[in-house]
Amino acid sequence: CLNATHLCKPPMVIEVQVHTTPLPAAPAALVERISTKRPVALSAAERHSRAAARLAALRSARSAVFVRSALRRMAALTHIATTKAILQIEIEARATAAKYNRLSELAARRVAAVKYNR
Repeated sequence: CLNATHLCKPPMVIEVQVHTTPLPAAPAALVERISTKRPVALSAAERHSRAAARLAALRSARSAVFVRSALRRMAALTHIATTKAILQIEIEARATAAKYNRLSELAARRVAAVKYNR
């Protein structure tokens, strides 16, 4: 025991129950289905043709995913380019407006200076 204030429990023996009766037999249909082998290709040419068919199916499934991904990517790039162009136009418009506002403020100051310095 780590703590001297508490009494330690004596070690216990764990008993494990063992079943002497065997498990029931598996259903015959299940055993038959599991034990049957897949049909084997008769020749190398047939195996190659099956493998080529599997590969073609895999490529067509993947190509559909790739096409969708490419379309999404092109749409995203188009959206980004459009947004950049719009922001650039807005920035240029603000810069032009600020430039003309500054020019009009300077002109107003000149007019006021001429008016008050007579």
